[in-house]
Amino acid sequence: MILSIETIIIIDFAMVLKGIHFKLSLYGISLLSQFILLAFCSDTPNILLFTLAATLFLIPWVMYLLWLPFAKTSHDFEDVDNGKTACYGNKKVLLIVPHQDDEINVLGGIFEEFIKYGSTVHIVYAITNGTIQGFRYTEALNLCKHIGIPDSNVTFLGYGFIHSKKANIPTVTKGTQNVPAYKEGQALTRENMVNDLKEIILLQKPDIIFGSDYDYHEEHHLVTIAIDEALGKVLKSKSKYRPMVMKSYAYRTTWESYPDYYKNNIRSTLYKKATVETYPWEERLRLPIAAHLLNRSLLRSDIFRQYKTFKSQGAAMRAINFNADKVAWQRRSDSLLLQATIQVSSGKGSKLNDFLLYDKSETFMLNRDSFPTEGAWIPEETDKEKKVTFTLANPSRIEYLLLYQNTWNSNVVEKVSISFNNEKPTQYSLRTDGYPTRIHVRKEDVDFFTIRIINSRGANAGLTEVEAFECKEEQPFSLIKLMNTSEDFVYDYWINTSGEESFLLYAKGDALLLSAADYSISVDNPKCKAFIIGAEIKVYCPKGEQTRLIVTSVNSLYSDTVILSNPNKMKRLRCAIGQKTEAIYYGIFIGDTHRKATSLSILSMIKSHLCFIQK
Repeated sequence: MILSIETIIIIDFAMVLKGIHFKLSLYGISLLSQFILLAFCSDTPNILLFTLAATLFLIPWVMYLLWLPFAKTSHDFEDVDNGKTACYGNKKVLLIVPHQDDEINVLGGIFEEFIKYGSTVHIVYAITNGTIQGFRYTEALNLCKHIGIPDSNVTFLGYGFIHSKKANIPTVTKGTQNVPAYKEGQALTRENMVNDLKEIILLQKPDIIFGSDYDYHEEHHLVTIAIDEALGKVLKSKSKYRPMVMKSYAYRTTWESYPDYYKNNIRSTLYKKATVETYPWEERLRLPIAAHLLNRSLLRSDIFRQYKTFKSQGAAMRAINFNADKVAWQRRSDSLLLQATIQVSSGKGSKLNDFLLYDKSETFMLNRDSFPTEGAWIPEETDKEKKVTFTLANPSRIEYLLLYQNTWNSNVVEKVSISFNNEKPTQYSLRTDGYPTRIHVRKEDVDFFTIRIINSRGANAGLTEVEAFECKEEQPFSLIKLMNTSEDFVYDYWINTSGEESFLLYAKGDALLLSAADYSISVDNPKCKAFIIGAEIKVYCPKGEQTRLIVTSVNSLYSDTVILSNPNKMKRLRCAIGQKTEAIYYGIFIGDTHRKATSLSILSMIKSHLCFIQK
């Protein structure tokens, strides 16, 4: 009996280490058995301990009974919207991420939309050696099959973990018996990874490239640097190929975001400060996801099922961070300086047009806290000119410049002067918060221009990248999406109990801002009303009613369809109790709390066992 009980407890511990959430039945047996053993360790039977054990044994079953009515009535949101062709239709999409599970964090819910509207999606996983962790290949392919991405559109580079290099363990690319690596037998080096990505990009020539950015993880550092370096080489060699490049975060906006899934209406991604910030939050692109991934019950949602695919990573414990949109930032690929020549008064300036915003050697790659500034132009302290000159391949119009600088470790360029074609220089103050400085110059027939550093702080103050553009940027996606006044995207939405609520319209690309002249709205329930008043949509829906609200541009290119309802008090109460109960269960059995609890569980088992033996 003792051995069987210990076996159950150890199974619990092993399941948690594998990332599999524990079953209620096993929990009950494990908990009850531990308290029985502890009770027998005392000299006299402990009634209080038995009572406590029985109470704790019953709590999860009471929770289950409270959750059941909510679970039976909750459903996946309907995909009622068919108005995103301009956004997602007929494109070749390439996603490059470090690991299996990062694809959900970067584009979870977006894959389905691309596929729905006729686009093709290809995923490249840079890290994970098939010999060491081949099961992650199976997990990734299972997810892609679930989404609708064929195996032929999935590439594993097969590089080993960077931690292996820390331990001086040789690592070469290796796939599995059924899924070979892109190139078998290559060493894990930055150069090899860059060349692989460059080949794949040139072979596929996707319209849109999504890549993970500089998250707080060594391998994410390596992969984002490799992506940007490969893109820089492609753009320099193919002057006419200019893909749409979108960068996103796997950690900051999902994996380490806020656990805020449990709401009547799902929240959109909130700002969370990162260790390294390069893109202004207000310039993010927000992409609406496939509605059917969502459910007011997280455990019954499709997005939870997708996260559960990656049992080896325990990814399900982060599903609670999933939101109503995915965010990304555009990196323009048409800088005039890609083909320019560079001259500096001192320091190393050759990498100022290489498309890399971060750079560090493989030695420093092993340290996640090292500063990614090795590619920065840092003029010598004795240099009185501190200037860099860019000579363009052809005389060109320049609409604006983007200046990125090295702001790590209190190094800041505060002011520069810029002169075009030997004109009188103009001084500009630079942003010192890590974000790029956009300088509108609107100069015609520029042959060359010179940037001088006027004021700076820190011995390593300098620039990391300079870009020049002939025209204003084209928006990568054109779409509209209904939002509430908190700017959360709307899919299957419960309006407030008064039955009246105002909504906003997120408009991107060529889509116009909301106005009665440019949009029409309709509802399919005569008891519900909707009107455009200024820049808002006013909706009225009586208690117990539901309607589909359709917003359409007058040119019919853009539309959004959502479901609005005003549930009765009983339904709202049932949802509130169900979500609260589910959130507690999630925290105990699936989230980080479960992993901590198993440590206490195994210690309790050892204590009980030793005590029993002593008796």
